[in-house]
Parts: sequence; C-alpha cells; structure tokens
Amino acid sequence: MFLHITSRIKSEKYPDLLSEKGGRGFPHLAFMDQDGNVLAKPEKRSVAGFTETLTTEVPAFFALKKKAVEGSKADKAAFLMKRFALGHLDTKQMKKAIGKDSILSDEQIKEITGKLAEAEVTKITRGVNFRDDSTFGPIAKKLRALEKSDGLPPGRAGLNAWFIIMGDAYNRKDAKEFERALTAMKKGGANNPRFTKAQDERLKELQGGKK
Repeated sequence: MFLHITSRIKSEKYPDLLSEKGGRGFPHLAFMDQDGNVLAKPEKRSVAGFTETLTTEVPAFFALKKKAVEGSKADKAAFLMKRFALGHLDTKQMKKAIGKDSILSDEQIKEITGKLAEAEVTKITRGVNFRDDSTFGPIAKKLRALEKSDGLPPGRAGLNAWFIIMGDAYNRKDAKEFERALTAMKKGGANNPRFTKAQDERLKELQGGKK
C-alpha cells in the first residue's frame, strides 16, 4: 500500500512519485505490487473502504491478469485496457498497443489515442502563460499540427489547446480560424456566459474588420 503525504524537501528521492502514480491531491492512497505498479485506488476514505478495495479490486486485477495469460484475445485486450487505466503503460507502450495488428477494438484504440493526444498537448503547453496571448504563436503552430495528425483531445487539455489556437488567430486577424476554435471550445464545454460573450464580440470584431 502506498500512502503519499506531500512534502517539499530538496533531497526528496522521488519528488514526482505522486503524479507518476496518478495522484492529483494529497493524501493519496493506492495499493501497489512489489514493482510499484498501481493495482487499485480506494474511493472511500474509511477502514471499510480500504478493506473492500483490498479484498475485491486487488484480487480482481490478478484474476484478470491470469485470464489474459490463459484466455482469449478479448481477455488480453481487457487486461491491457485495465493496465492503461491504472497508468502502467508509458507513451511507447501505448503507441505499440494501438499499432499494427492491435488486439484492441476501434473504441479502445480511440480511447488510448485520445490519452496520447492529451499527453502531447500537456507537453506542448507546459509553462505557457495563458494571460499573455502574444506568446501563443509558436505553441499554436504545434497544436494545429497535432490536430491535423492525431486530433485534439476532449477535456481540459483540449480546451487549453483551442484557447491558444483561438488567441493566436485573433492576433493574426484570422476570423475563420478564430470562429473554428471558438466553436470547438463551446462544444467542449466552455460555456461560461462572460467568456463566451467576450469571445463572440471578438469574433464580430474580426469579421467586421474593426480594430
């Protein structure tokens, strides 16, 4: 069992362990095997909840693993997706899983492809100042290339990507690109009235040729 309580010590041996194991806050608890692979994460913060996870989800993982070794193609695919969900696969392994002769279904491949795109967007946008759209140009270029090759992911990462593309389009006075990005943001869940109103006004400005 892994119990993480965040500390800020310069000599910390594994400073990124929390994020590596899928933790987003602290304290974070997960059951792991001897190699540090996460097997299950208790949802209930109680002794009963921990016990339930340990006696049901952990054995279920090993049962699925056994079926993958001895069972059908579907069993192998199910175990692969379980490992994917638990964060066992790195980028190289995920790309291999969806590559030639993949045992996964189209829906499963789509799910992993989206995760890869999310990771790439996070990498591209790391450190960006979202309040300064004058810096968006080079980043937007990379994001447009990613959209063309693999598509942009749903969720926060996708919204961040479209926001940068939209800001860059505004700076370049590209009304068509701005509208495309704004439409994608609205479809992706950007529905704050103040935000959408402000962006709609910027779009009208571009379309009307106003400064």
